[in-house]
Amino acid sequence: MRIRYYILFLFSIVLINSCINQPIAPIENIDLNINKGAIVLCEGLWNNNNSSIDYINLENYSIQNDIYQFSNNQNLGDLANDIFLKGDTAFVIISTQMQIILINKSNGKLIKKISLSGERLPRKGAYFQNYIYVTDLLNNSILKIDFDKDSIVKEIPVGSAPEQIVIYQNKAYVANSGYGDYQKDHPKASTISIIDLKTDLEIQNFKTGSNPIEIISSTKRNSYFVAYRNLPSLKDTTGGIYEYNFSDNSIRNHWVASATSINLNINQDSLFFISK
Repeated sequence: MRIRYYILFLFSIVLINSCINQPIAPIENIDLNINKGAIVLCEGLWNNNNSSIDYINLENYSIQNDIYQFSNNQNLGDLANDIFLKGDTAFVIISTQMQIILINKSNGKLIKKISLSGERLPRKGAYFQNYIYVTDLLNNSILKIDFDKDSIVKEIPVGSAPEQIVIYQNKAYVANSGYGDYQKDHPKASTISIIDLKTDLEIQNFKTGSNPIEIISSTKRNSYFVAYRNLPSLKDTTGGIYEYNFSDNSIRNHWVASATSINLNINQDSLFFISK
């Protein structure tokens, strides 16, 4: 099965529409049907405490701006960098304030906040067996968090500046960006780390494209995709997307493109990304 891929020249449009609340009257009673709508996370501007979650009803195209603030009478926080779902709960990673916020995905109500200790920069997260695994961009590690006890139970060293993380069959796959030019000479910059979740140890690390920032998985294809941007200092180069086999981490496909925000359609036979 050959995967199709599509380039979306929507970068500036997405930034404008997702990060600036539009003057649309709010829905009076929030009752979100996730199966018939979309949740949009806006990270906001650094130190402005203006991150938000919007809901779009895809049946009538009504929009509820900032459902968290509307439901809880408080701001979401500063720099919301990731959101993922588990059952009826949405987990939101708040980087600057070092928090994981648990929200009822049907009405936007706060369930609880988990505050991280120490100097941290949580970036992306994934759920596995009653734990949250969160990348810590500042400390080159993965934080294993028990969200019942609201605490970090283990810190797992990985590569330089870990960004996104996906979990597949008792293993976590982490894109270590090296933070672009900032840590490009780190021995584990621009790598993929593989963690055995039975032992919570890194069992493999290998080079990928320069400055990898996103990783997504395809269960149907038994593979994972890594988007890399290349280094900002190299003006005449572009990034791309690698597809790796889960079985042996060999390369299945490689596309050269200025790609970010990669995702698959529901059938996992088409790859979408935003090109800027």
